[in-house]
Amino acid sequence: MMSDEYSDFNNNKNNNKELTLLDKLKRAWINEKYAPNLLNYEEDIIKEVMEKIEEKESLCASAISNINLQFTANIYEMEIERLKYIIKCYLVQRIKKIDKFYTSILLQIENDEDDSFKLLSEFEINYCQKYKALMDGYFKNTLLNSIPKDFQKMDSNTINRPFLNTFVFCKPREDLGDFLVDDETIDFKKTSIYFLKYLPIKSLVEGGKMDLI
Repeated sequence: MMSDEYSDFNNNKNNNKELTLLDKLKRAWINEKYAPNLLNYEEDIIKEVMEKIEEKESLCASAISNINLQFTANIYEMEIERLKYIIKCYLVQRIKKIDKFYTSILLQIENDEDDSFKLLSEFEINYCQKYKALMDGYFKNTLLNSIPKDFQKMDSNTINRPFLNTFVFCKPREDLGDFLVDDETIDFKKTSIYFLKYLPIKSLVEGGKMDLI
């Protein structure tokens, strides 16, 4: 008889919950991949996924010695690797954007201190600040020191910012009704896919009402 310790292996309720969590994680990754700007850090999802990984790893470590559970434990190990892979892809997409737009991201944090920890994780904030310090030092030593002081200061027009008017494919999570996009009213339907400029739907994506695909 299977002990309670390993009952989670065949618990359909838990499996359905994990599928929902996996869908949330994949959705966060795809939205981050196709959004031109850095989206808010999905702290709750990442935290829940990491807890689930630790739980599964603990079960697998205990079950691998039980011949009756080895096959299921191997499947769990594959699920763990899949979750780790998607988390890695999600974080890599974010780091790429931080490397590209670090100055504008830090300015955004300074101008909106209350929401700074929604945009970046604590690690990402530290990374972004250190990356900016390294890049500032590099440009100073290799370029700025060789030009007149009047031209050394960088104004806001020289800061690299994401291009928000790029076109994207998007799909509403639910029927949203009429929405104004570039002077055109669109009736957003859950069953439809749209090809639009990102900027008019940016608030919908950030608010969790629209997904990029």
